[in-house]
Amino acid sequence: MGEHDPIHVLFHPDRGKLSGAAATVPATSSSPPPLMDAVSLDAPTKAPLRLLLLCSDGPQHSYLRYRLDQAFPGYHCVQETGDGQVQQLWQKGRVVDACWQAYHGWRRRLFGHDRQRRAHFDALVPGDHVLPPPDLVVDSVNCAAVWEAAERWQPQLTIVSGTKFIGKKMFARGSLMLNLHTGHLPEYKGNHCIFFALYDGATDKIAATLHQLTSSLDGGDVLDRVYPAVLPSDDEEALYTRCLEIAINRCVDYIGRFASGKRLDFVPQVTDGRTFRHCDRTPGKELALWWKLNMGGLLWATGKKEI
Repeated sequence: MGEHDPIHVLFHPDRGKLSGAAATVPATSSSPPPLMDAVSLDAPTKAPLRLLLLCSDGPQHSYLRYRLDQAFPGYHCVQETGDGQVQQLWQKGRVVDACWQAYHGWRRRLFGHDRQRRAHFDALVPGDHVLPPPDLVVDSVNCAAVWEAAERWQPQLTIVSGTKFIGKKMFARGSLMLNLHTGHLPEYKGNHCIFFALYDGATDKIAATLHQLTSSLDGGDVLDRVYPAVLPSDDEEALYTRCLEIAINRCVDYIGRFASGKRLDFVPQVTDGRTFRHCDRTPGKELALWWKLNMGGLLWATGKKEI
């Protein structure tokens, strides 16, 4: 009919071979659209994942930030400091909780557990790597500065590791939220879950759980669990660091799947389990676990392989 057909131009066998006047589409009563080049024919570039990390300031969190820097540059990070967590407890009048958390900080430094953890995770990061500073450093992620920042960033996925309980206002702004919980859910919730699994002699429950964050503490649907190798020479700290390293790597894999549009499958928790607090880990239980590991041979017959 004498009219320009862009489909004909697009799929013509000589497309890309014509040059000069031969590549010019004859003029018609209406000006035809220009010939589309190869760049515009490609699918539009997919926008990067809007990722938010809410974490504390331990060496394990530095390793998590390093992994995210490598895999998802440009993500946002809010860091809740350990000292700030204790200060928040004091300000809220939770004096007993603040004292117990401070006690465990002193205990870790006194017995070299902080040094052991730092050495493990520092060895996983190249020595010349410079970690970008967090976008925000706060005493609590449940504050106006974090809420306002989350409103601006509009995260599609939020990763939580090592913070205090996430309040409703932050929960409403985090979209899908995944928590890295160092413990076997649903049996072990709260704090010191590797310690209490060992204390109970439940070596099959030495694990970390990736789960959806909900308003119920450690109660969301489970995405995955990871289990470290358990060696006869291990102590609680060795198992904790090895377990969390695997969990962080697995979490980064799941973020990649989510960013590529793949579905994440969750499984509901079917039992309630127990919730442990800082005050539940007393010096007497510390001594009892030391005896079980060093004199009772708790891990001598254990040969679990990493999953």
